[in-house]
Amino acid sequence: MLASGGAASPALMWFALPAVTLGARFDPRGIAFGTAYILALLLLCTYVLDPVSAAGDRQAVFAAAVLVLSTVTLSGALVESERAHRRRSTIDPLTGLFNRSALEQRLAEIDGSRDAGVEVPHALLLCDLDHFKRVNDRLGHSAGDTVLREIAYTMRSSLRAGDSVYRIGGEEILVVLPGATKADAGEIAERLRLAIRELRPIGVEMTVSIGVAISRPGVGTDDLVNAADQALYAAKANGRDTVYFGVN
Repeated sequence: MLASGGAASPALMWFALPAVTLGARFDPRGIAFGTAYILALLLLCTYVLDPVSAAGDRQAVFAAAVLVLSTVTLSGALVESERAHRRRSTIDPLTGLFNRSALEQRLAEIDGSRDAGVEVPHALLLCDLDHFKRVNDRLGHSAGDTVLREIAYTMRSSLRAGDSVYRIGGEEILVVLPGATKADAGEIAERLRLAIRELRPIGVEMTVSIGVAISRPGVGTDDLVNAADQALYAAKANGRDTVYFGVN
């Protein structure tokens, strides 16, 4: 029994304190389990240990239980709102890919690691859909949006677990490949090129040009992005639907 007075104790309301963090720490199933656990402890400290006292102060027990449930509901709503805000600030709403803001954060992390003396090899793939404007002109922007969504899904499915994909323009997508060598980057870029070529979203034949840049010690991400951009330009100038490696 609570040392300060049982069911009538103001300490009963302390059961709401652990409920505050449930939304931030657990998924919905974990929140439900945590809430049930807190309520079970509340009942144990009241009705189980001293049922007579609890019955006499059942309104206090009921108020404590309501406070726990209200705290879980409110904190869960606040946490979900914060999560939704973070998703909106880093996720492209059309494709579900990361956006340019998220890319800037990722490149800053890479530069920060390099400045700290930790050189982790990586590669960038700058991808641009060939003649995408024709889709919008002929079939409308709704069809173009569908094409982008299907291609974005295909690209995510074709990449490794640790790779990240960012939509940085209308039909321009950049892929960050941590730990990738030149051979790895070439193989992945070719896999993406073939996957998009074979996709035919909504019956439309699409191809992609890809510029590849490989990191080198002492070279920042700005230079790496420029190298990938130059390689993409070369791919476009040499017939499209191809992969070019940049020099940095």
